[in-house]
Amino acid sequence: MDTETNIPYWYRPHRSCTKLPILFMHGIGIGLLPYIPFLRELSAQDPDVGILAIEILPISMRITAPPLDRDAMCAAITRILNAHGLHRVVLVGHSYGTAVSAHLLRRQWGSVDPLLNPLTTRTPRHAQQAVHESANRHHVMSQDSSDAGNSDLIAATLLIDPIPFLLHYPAVAYNFVYRQPRHANEWQLWYFASREPDTARALSRHFFWFECILFREDVLGATSGGGRGSTSTSAAGKQGKKRPMPVTVSLSGRDQIVDARAVRAYLTGSKDPEEEEEQANLVGKGRAGLPPSRWEQDGLEVLYFPELDHATVIDTPIDRAPLLGALRRFVRLDEEEEDEDEGRKSVDGAGAAGAMQNDNLVDVE
Repeated sequence: MDTETNIPYWYRPHRSCTKLPILFMHGIGIGLLPYIPFLRELSAQDPDVGILAIEILPISMRITAPPLDRDAMCAAITRILNAHGLHRVVLVGHSYGTAVSAHLLRRQWGSVDPLLNPLTTRTPRHAQQAVHESANRHHVMSQDSSDAGNSDLIAATLLIDPIPFLLHYPAVAYNFVYRQPRHANEWQLWYFASREPDTARALSRHFFWFECILFREDVLGATSGGGRGSTSTSAAGKQGKKRPMPVTVSLSGRDQIVDARAVRAYLTGSKDPEEEEEQANLVGKGRAGLPPSRWEQDGLEVLYFPELDHATVIDTPIDRAPLLGALRRFVRLDEEEEDEDEGRKSVDGAGAAGAMQNDNLVDVE
C-alpha cells in the first residue's frame, strides 16, 4: 500500500532479467475480483514476469475517500513502481482503467515535448525514500512525486474497452450516467455502477474528459518517448534512439457504454464501418467463440469483437486469448530489441572483417 495516498495494490514480484513487467488498471465494479481468471492466465503464460495490479477503491463499491486528481494519481503509481524497481512496464487498462492509463501516457509523452500535450504538467523528480514490505502487503513511503515524467516508462499498451477515444462525443457520458435503462444489461449497469454512491461521486465530481482523452495521432506510430514519433532514451542508455511503443485496442461491438463501431472507424480510418463489419461477420471474425477481426498499422492494432458487450471479453478463455497473445509479445519487446542490436553488430562486424580481408589482398599475376 502507498502510505501517502493509501492506494492498495497487489504485486507478483518480477524475476525476469529480459522481459518487461506488467502494470494493470481495472475498471468500475468490485475491484480486481472479476479479473482473477485473466490475471491467473496472464501469470501462468509467463511465470517470471511481474504483475502489479492497482486497486482503485473509489470505483470499487467501497466507502472511501474521493479519487485522486490526475497528477497525484500518476505520482502515486510511479512511486509504487519505483519502490519495486520497475522503471519500464507494459501498461494494461480496462474501461475506467484506460482513463488512468491515458493520464500516464499523456504525462509520459508530455515529459518529452509539452507541445504534444499542453494539458499535461510535469512534476519534479525526487529521491525514493525508505520502503517497508510486510508479507504480501507492500507499504510505500516517499515524499512528493517521483519519476512520473519518465519518457521511457511505458513500453507498450493494451487498452480493453477503452473510453478515452472520442470522449468529447456524448456516447460515454450519456450511456453511463443519463440513459434510462431498458434492457437487462443496462439495468445492471445503472443499478450497480451508475447509481453506486462512490462511483457516482467519482464520475460526477472527479472525472474530466479533457484530461483523459486520447486521439488517433497519439497512438498511431507512437514511441515510448512520445506519442507522435519523438525520441527517447533507451534502457541501455542509448541517446536519441526511437523506441516504438505498440498499442493494442480491444473493442466490443455490442458495448453498451462505448460507441465501439465509431471508435473502430476512427482508429482504422474506415469510411464505411457498417460494410466493414458485415464483411468481418461473413468470414466469422469476432463472432462468439471465434477470433476477433484485426486491423494493424504503424504499431497500432485494433481487435474487434462484434458480438461482445462491455467487459465480456475477459469472461471466457477463448475471448481472453487474443489479449494474452498481445501481452506475450509486449513483455518480450526488450528481448527482440536486444536480438536486433546483436544482429546489427554481427552484420557490422562481418562487414568490417570482410573489408579488412579485402585490404590485405594482393594481386598475383
